[in-house]
Amino acid sequence: MQGREPFTPVGVFYLPVCWFQRLKFARAQPCGHYATRFTFAAVKHSRRGTTSLHLPGKDIYFDLTIHMDVEPNPGPSAVPTTTSIRSSEFSFTDLHLNTATRHYSRDKILSLRPFAYSPKCLSSEVMDLLQNLKILKYRGKRAGSYPQNSSTCRNITNHLLSTIPTIITYGRDKSATKSRNISIGNLIHLRPPPERSLHCPKVKLGIWNARSIKNKTARLCEIIFTNNLDLLAVVESWSTKDAFYSPVADVLASLKHFSALEIPRQHKKGGGVLLLYRKSFEVSLISNASFESYEHLDLSINYGKSNTRLLIVYRPPPSKDNGFTSSMFFDEFSKHLELLALDANRPLAIVGDFNYHMDDSFDQAAKRFADIIDSVNFRQHVNSPTHRNGHTLDLIITRATENLVQDVNVHPEFYSDHRVITCSLNHPKPPRSDVTVTQRSILDREKFSCDIIDSFSHGSGCRDDVNALVSIYNNTLLEIYDKHAPLKMMTVKHRRFAKWYNDQLRHEKREKRRLERRYRKSGLTVDMENFHEQSQKYNNLLEKTKTDYYRIKIQNSDQNQLFRLINNMFKLKSSALPSHQSSQQLAEDFNDFFINKISDIRAGLNNTEAASVEDRELSCCFTDFEIPSHAYIVEVLGSLTPKTCDLDPIPTSVLKQHVLELAPIIARIVCASLASGEFPSSLKTSIVRPKLKKPDLDSEIYQNYRPLANISFISKVIEKSVAIQTYSYLNNNALFPSLQSAYRLHHSTETALLRVTNDILKALDSRNDVILILLDLSAAFDTLDHDILLSRLHLYFGFKGTALNWFTSYLRGRTQRVNIAGSSSSPRNLHYGVPQGSILGPLLFTLYIAPLQDVIATFNLQCMFYADDTQLYIAVKPSTPELAIESLSTCIKAVFDWNTCNKLQTNRGKTEVLRLTSRFVKNPSLGPQFMVAGVPVNITSKTRNLGVIMDANFTLSSHINDLCKKAFFFINSIGRIRKYLPPDPLKRLVNALVISHLDYCNSLLYGLPSYELSKLQRVQNTAARLIVGARRSDHMTPILRDLHWLPIPARLEFKILLLTYKCLHNQGPSYLRELLKFPNPSRILRSSMQSLLLKSYRPNTLYYGERTFAFAAPKLWNSIPEHIKSASSLPTFKTALKTYLFRRHFRDE
Repeated sequence: MQGREPFTPVGVFYLPVCWFQRLKFARAQPCGHYATRFTFAAVKHSRRGTTSLHLPGKDIYFDLTIHMDVEPNPGPSAVPTTTSIRSSEFSFTDLHLNTATRHYSRDKILSLRPFAYSPKCLSSEVMDLLQNLKILKYRGKRAGSYPQNSSTCRNITNHLLSTIPTIITYGRDKSATKSRNISIGNLIHLRPPPERSLHCPKVKLGIWNARSIKNKTARLCEIIFTNNLDLLAVVESWSTKDAFYSPVADVLASLKHFSALEIPRQHKKGGGVLLLYRKSFEVSLISNASFESYEHLDLSINYGKSNTRLLIVYRPPPSKDNGFTSSMFFDEFSKHLELLALDANRPLAIVGDFNYHMDDSFDQAAKRFADIIDSVNFRQHVNSPTHRNGHTLDLIITRATENLVQDVNVHPEFYSDHRVITCSLNHPKPPRSDVTVTQRSILDREKFSCDIIDSFSHGSGCRDDVNALVSIYNNTLLEIYDKHAPLKMMTVKHRRFAKWYNDQLRHEKREKRRLERRYRKSGLTVDMENFHEQSQKYNNLLEKTKTDYYRIKIQNSDQNQLFRLINNMFKLKSSALPSHQSSQQLAEDFNDFFINKISDIRAGLNNTEAASVEDRELSCCFTDFEIPSHAYIVEVLGSLTPKTCDLDPIPTSVLKQHVLELAPIIARIVCASLASGEFPSSLKTSIVRPKLKKPDLDSEIYQNYRPLANISFISKVIEKSVAIQTYSYLNNNALFPSLQSAYRLHHSTETALLRVTNDILKALDSRNDVILILLDLSAAFDTLDHDILLSRLHLYFGFKGTALNWFTSYLRGRTQRVNIAGSSSSPRNLHYGVPQGSILGPLLFTLYIAPLQDVIATFNLQCMFYADDTQLYIAVKPSTPELAIESLSTCIKAVFDWNTCNKLQTNRGKTEVLRLTSRFVKNPSLGPQFMVAGVPVNITSKTRNLGVIMDANFTLSSHINDLCKKAFFFINSIGRIRKYLPPDPLKRLVNALVISHLDYCNSLLYGLPSYELSKLQRVQNTAARLIVGARRSDHMTPILRDLHWLPIPARLEFKILLLTYKCLHNQGPSYLRELLKFPNPSRILRSSMQSLLLKSYRPNTLYYGERTFAFAAPKLWNSIPEHIKSASSLPTFKTALKTYLFRRHFRDE
């Protein structure tokens, strides 16, 4: 103190007012005899004086008394000189303005010291008051973790504060007036703010211009975590309609309790609007109105009784490229505000980046925009710079009459070139949600297994009653599972940070906040630079930590886990549903819609006479099922996918862990069902969930949804046992339709298309035209007639006795329920169709339409079937096309009539006609239309047939271009997440998503010109560079050799030879085997010792004839070494063939 004023020797010292003009914070500590050390604290400065208030902290050893006048002394007659009041009898806001000195007892202050660890120990009323006076500034949650005894500390401190005797005196202390340079007239009149009542936490909203969230997903999570946001509006997300990779899905992988609603950007530059919100809110799109000069997202945000309209806007700056002007925006935004004015029943907030310099008073466009806002009685809340260049571009606009937005804060850190803005909405924050969960983590597998064995070891007393066995199985297993893993209602506690957030990030964040406080306090440029440098370091570490976390997780995953992890991380799941008030009612509406849709189709077909079921002579029959063994059931259980249905008593994953314990009871159920010819009644229910057919379809239209059905796991076990025996019976007796390629072993879309392509190429090689017609059925699996199906099984395929009774029981009495968000509709009866999601459904459908192949054969037409897709084609001679066209028209009419009589509706809207003509022959066109069953159908220039695009000259150029687009799309998508992928998972992902597209139906591409195949080779080269990280200038041959990848021409040869080997060893379809023939010479030749194929077809042209499978297969087969052709097994053949082709193409001797 240097003698300025003497100390009082009894533990209370006095500071003259002039000292507070120099000190910002006064903290007194003893440092020797009568010595005091000072540090700085918060103080209220004004132009006429200084006011300081200090509450006891943990370092206080002296009572601190502040002497100052806040108003001219009213004299002794106004109030008593000294008044003693207990602190419980007054609040700080009730103090008279003449208060000059407050005295606290030394003992009471010292008794607070062990508990005053942080300002949080003070009562909330005191904290609010000190903050309003701007006297006390504390760090709050950003300072670090709370003390472990914070609740005890707070309670004890509040109690001690209430017992501190407080003395309030009026007038100045005489000892203080002896100080020099004291001017009483420079003190300002203080008006205490009104006492603020306590409120519950408010909803926090954030606004941020991200300028691409692609590489800022970790920062996006950090913004939400740090500011404890409930809603975050993001503009310029730069997100696109990407079916594989979505940065939003990447964000939601870390924010499990958040959901998202976005509008992808419309142009190549900028754009994209996104809202991230807690799942506690119900967010729905209000309108789909579009404006040319700006992007927007108009949303209704509901929680309980709170309903707020939020409009997120991004206005791109005008430029020559986009052609926008400010006048366009003013006109459109004014009209938008007029529409918003009509919705006055709920609060409104308009947020986003408007790209106007609202801080510039000379900016005429900004002035006009402010006038528009003011003219509709709106006000703007952001008054600080939001852009790196110091301009205010990001705004928060509300109605002037509403008190919706509070505590607007523009944060100093730049996560992009824009700052983050946060505010509070005048709505209570949603509480944590209560959910019902199963305590799977406490499941003791050993005790669970013992209880299963004990419960099912004794006889049930109903060995032959399959319904009773299923009831015992479900009830007993559910009881055991509830015992070991009971359902529990618990409050969801979301993680404060993501799983990848570690201690190093916490340390760097504390350092960043320390530098931020220093910069806020000093305002110096050097502190600002240090703060921004640390922020950049922290942001880089944030992205690196997240990348390393997922790289390790992906590295340790197997094939199935890899794709499941990729889907969860980077693919945005669509859960779109129509607008609804009740999930229960929506489920009922969907159930009625699906049932009525089938009823309407059948109503239009019931007017026709039912078909007479075809009969044919059979030398075989299927009467009884073989009773499966215990080992057989275990094998079946292992072959099924672990998909759980709501009807299952326990999760399927748990069931598969206890297969050996549950196999006996499951085997008893299967045996009882097959032996009695009865399917359990309790297993005839399907659970249906509606799913939008395409993401870009209108979610409000029920017609755009398809039903996804799921049945119980035990039902699939029974069906699998029946399907295996049924397939065996049909294959052994050659009862399957030979041209049906769906759901059959050794058959695929490629084998079907290869035979169709072979026939078309042969016709074009002979200078004939080909007319190809593609037919499709509407809801084919749902409309077939049970009576017709059962009669066909009996008369056309020879099912009798117990087997036929079982199929009758399986089809009759089925029901379905629709489940949406845990709400289930009432069951509805199914009178038609086969159950979707079942194992037997596809098999029964192929048997139902099997006679159609015989109908087409009577017209001398060629055809191919794949499930409900039918292909009809016929060669047309250019000189006499009338005969072929007439035959084709008659056949099509017969097909339509057969479908109608068998209660199947042909989808005329999806019927396509393609005329194929040789590129070397200029024939007159067929005409713009072709009559299909009396209805004109336009002839297309190209069509997609089972995933392959066929064009009029059969060049397949359009298909190759489309294939390259898809492959490059996946290459670009994988490149976006490449930082997360170690080398081995990266190679697996490229093989699954890129190379698989190159290999799909690539046997059809054999013989095409090199300039077409070079397009595919470029795709393969790019994929190889992506894996090894090579540059574009690097030579590709060593890279392909290291990856052990065959070039595109060699891959085509490999596929042709592989199919040839399968056909020669009865592992291929019969319609391909009949194209291959071995020579049968009249005498023994030296070539007879070799496995040579006869070239049964002699081509006329190189372009068409040599591309046929009938010519290419023998040519390639005869060229490979004999030891490869004589391979004993398929894996051995594939290994030897790849080695041979690899050495031939890379000259590796």
